[in-house]
Formats: sequence, structure tokens, C-alpha cells
Amino acid sequence: MTSEQADQKVTKWWLPLALLVLVFLVLGTCQTLIIPFFQGPDEQVHYATVQNWAESREMAQPAASRPEPTQSDDIQTYRFSEEVRETAHRMQFDEIKWQGTNTQRFATKSRDGENEGEIRSNAWHRSIDVYPTNASGTWSLYYLLGSGIELLSSTLPIFDRMFLVRFLSVVIGMLTVLLAYTTARKLSWSPGIATIFASLIAFQPMFIATSAVINIDILLIFSFSLFFYGAVRWFADGASLPSGGILLFATFLGIFAKGPGIVLLGLLLILFTVSFYQQFRTICRERLFTCFLGFFVVTILVFIFIPPDILANFLHLGTTSVFSTPLASLSAYIEKTLSAGPILWTAVSYWGSFGWLDNSFPRSFIHIILTIETVAVFGLLWFCFDKNPPRFLPKKRILILAVLSVTLLQLAIRFFDWRVFDATGEILIGTPGRYFLPNIIPHLLLVVSGLGYLLPTPCAFRRLLLIFSASLFSLVIYATWFVIVPRYYL
Repeated sequence: MTSEQADQKVTKWWLPLALLVLVFLVLGTCQTLIIPFFQGPDEQVHYATVQNWAESREMAQPAASRPEPTQSDDIQTYRFSEEVRETAHRMQFDEIKWQGTNTQRFATKSRDGENEGEIRSNAWHRSIDVYPTNASGTWSLYYLLGSGIELLSSTLPIFDRMFLVRFLSVVIGMLTVLLAYTTARKLSWSPGIATIFASLIAFQPMFIATSAVINIDILLIFSFSLFFYGAVRWFADGASLPSGGILLFATFLGIFAKGPGIVLLGLLLILFTVSFYQQFRTICRERLFTCFLGFFVVTILVFIFIPPDILANFLHLGTTSVFSTPLASLSAYIEKTLSAGPILWTAVSYWGSFGWLDNSFPRSFIHIILTIETVAVFGLLWFCFDKNPPRFLPKKRILILAVLSVTLLQLAIRFFDWRVFDATGEILIGTPGRYFLPNIIPHLLLVVSGLGYLLPTPCAFRRLLLIFSASLFSLVIYATWFVIVPRYYL
């Protein structure tokens, strides 16, 4: 093959990837416009926090202080900025949230004076004047990035500023799709197969919905995806400083994105331990030194840079159990959360439950998806006992890494949920599916690998990926026009 032919071949496969990115940006942007502002899960809190960070850069925090705020069903009582409170109130936030039959009034001017012009030309205060606030106490890099956008667009109306911060989520989602492609390429898949696999992530309905609203989950998803790419690269190219640097960066990005990012630290230590042992056995001094250096750097950085309250908050230290024994607490928690109903709800909210998780796909869709995943599990189990598995599938160690990542996040989320339950006797956190989206790449890799093992040829595997891609794209269109639009506009 001549160099000119090689360049044409590369260009040929870059075009589908560029088209995929463009389609994702269009879909994500459409949903940022279709989903009403403040109707993403806890979006009012996330935007109020972004705005508070931006305002705190320019002025001292107000001195007024009152007792801890109480939760209520009236957005005007929340300790957000006046602009957030009044805008959300005029957009009928309380009347629409969790009220599946209520839609927004779209008249130019209503009897109550609630109109777009008033919101756009408002002179309401943007700083929070009473502390402690109802803004999030989480320290997240997403808030830092969002507050920068808020500052740069401070002369624009609130709708435009919120759209720009929402578009930040779209961009982070796009980067995650590109990570899916690069990860697949590191698995030695062709550019075509890698693009189709990336489309599975790009067209996952809840991933697009999460990429279309203001939330800190999207940065956590990117962090996990970057870590998985670094780990696949670590296995594919051998232990190296560039791969180790990616893993370290992804770990700290995850930790400073949201609490569950602490899981990446555990994965990192496991990965370095396994690599250290393997290099020790083969007496590869150069790579042994790399692994040892990785251990040393991680240990130092953990103790120096990671705020001590992150682990304390995750473990929910300092709380008193309302149960007589830990066993009684665990038994009650398992009874409430590991029955068929709660597990099905987690699956529904992972694949397609939009807004405030009050408008979902039909259950029949989820049953079909769960059936497919069950078949994939049997394929994976069979794969594990095959001494000569198909070469077109990922190596077993990659799939073990994917299983480990999925398992640890499941355990971490449920552990934190149990700790809150142990202290209150109520399920206050829960396990909505979006909490598990950080593992979307390893999860879908496991699904297609399990099903791919049951197929005879790489050509059949490619057809399977194409069918999945088309199916998920159809689900996105269905979600947009037959779930989200009727919920808020019809």
C-alpha cells in the first residue's frame, strides 16, 4: 500500500468519527434546548452553586447568617441567589418537578406576570445573601469550570448563561465519546469498529440526557472513561510513564469531580499492585522501577493533595446508627434496596428516565435490554473458560478490569447509600442509574464482548455492533419525541 492510499484510508475512517461527533453535538444541543431549565436532576442546586462560585470570586461573602436551612417544596424559600429563586419560581419549577401531568405555561405574559421578558431583563441579585446556603457543599472542578463560563457571560440574560454552562456538559460528553473511540483503538479494533463502538456510548439515551444539563456527574463520567483508557493503554503498551500519568491525572480529576471518584484511587492501587507483581516475576528492571515510582508518587500525592474530608464524607464518619447492630442495619437496607422493584428502577433510570426521573421508557424496553444483558453474562462466563478465545474480542485481562471497575463503583455507591440509611433509617440517596454511568464504556464493552463471543466471525460481530448502534439511535429519537417532548410540552 502506497503512502497516498494509506492517507486516503485514514481519511475514510476519520469521516465517520467526525460525523459521529457532529451528530452527538446536535443531539446534545437539542436536548439542552428541549429540557426546560432547572428540570435536570438537582439542576437548580448545581447552577446556584456555579453562580455562587462566580460571585464569590468578585466579592466577599455576605456576613448575614441564620440557622441551617430546612428543605421545603417552595423554591422561593431556598437560600439561592434572588435571580435563581425568582427565575425558577416564574418557570413553575415547583409545579412541574415530579408532577408528570403538569407542563409549563408558554404564554408571552400570564396573569401572574410570569413572562420571559421579565426574566431576561431582571435586576435581581446574583449573590447569596444568607449563609449557610442551599448551594452544594461539594468541591468539584465542574463548578470551577462553570463559574468561569458564568463570569465570562455575566452580561447575558440568565437563560443564555445557563445554556452555555449546559453546553459545557455537552462538550465533556463529546470528549467521553472520543475516549470510547481511542479506547477501542487500543483494543486493536479497526477504526470502523472503534467508531461504531463509540456510537454506542454517544447514543445511550441517559448519557445524552446527562450531557445536556448542568450537573457534576458528567465530569465524573469523563474521569472514569479517561482512567479506563489509561488502564487499557497500560496493558496494551506495557507499564510506561505516559500511561501512568494518564491514570494519575484521571484519578485526581475523578476525586475532584465528585465523591465516588475515590473508587479510581482503589482501582489505581490495584492496577499498580498487579503490574508490580508481574514485573517483579519477570525481573524487568525498567518497568519495575516505573511501577515502584508510580506507587511512591500516588502515596505522596494522596497524603498531600487530597482533602481529608473527602474520605470522611464518603464513609459518612461522625454519624450515629439508628439501628441496634450493624447486621440489623444491613438486613433492613438489603430488604429495601435489593428486591426486584428497586433493582428494576435502577435499570430504568440508567437507560431512560428523564428530567426528575419522572418520565421513563416503557418497562417493556427495559425488559428487552435486561434480557440482552443476561445473554451477554452467559457469553462472558463461557468466554472465561475458553483457553483460545476469539482474537477479535478484548483480552481477558481487559474484561477483568472492566468487571472490577463496574463492581467497585456498585459497591461504593451502595455502601454510601447504606451509611446514610444507617444514620437516618431512610433511603435518602438511593441508587438512580445515572450514578453508574461513569462505567458506561466498560459496561458496554462487557455487553458486546459477551454477545460477540457467541458469534462465529468478526463480520458477524461488526453487524451486531451496527444493529446495537441503530437501536440506540432509535431509542434516542424515541426518548426525545415520545417521552421528553410530551412530558414538558403536550
